[in-house]
Amino acid sequence: MAELTGTRKFPRIPIEYPLLAELVEEPEEGGFGLTNVVGLGGCSFLANRKFGQNKLLKLTISFSGRVVEAEARVVYENPAEKEKWEIGVEFVKISPFDRYSIESLFHNKE
Repeated sequence: MAELTGTRKFPRIPIEYPLLAELVEEPEEGGFGLTNVVGLGGCSFLANRKFGQNKLLKLTISFSGRVVEAEARVVYENPAEKEKWEIGVEFVKISPFDRYSIESLFHNKE
């Protein structure tokens, strides 16, 4: 079963999926990454660059034969291993279908 960590609003699970992150205001400014945690309210991922705190990103996450798209706000950017950054985002816009797809990850982990 998915675990709740501390006093988080949403459950989250450690899981790795490829993603594309693009700045909403500059779509050509983006890059590929790999999720390390996914939750109902957002995710964190490893990237080769920083995007800027509070910037809006368009995320395209590929998992289990599906693609989820969401608009997300950068909450934090922490240095990670070998010139990479751990980027934490909260979802600000996501379709009901894509939210359901994320919820299905938790049901599959139980």
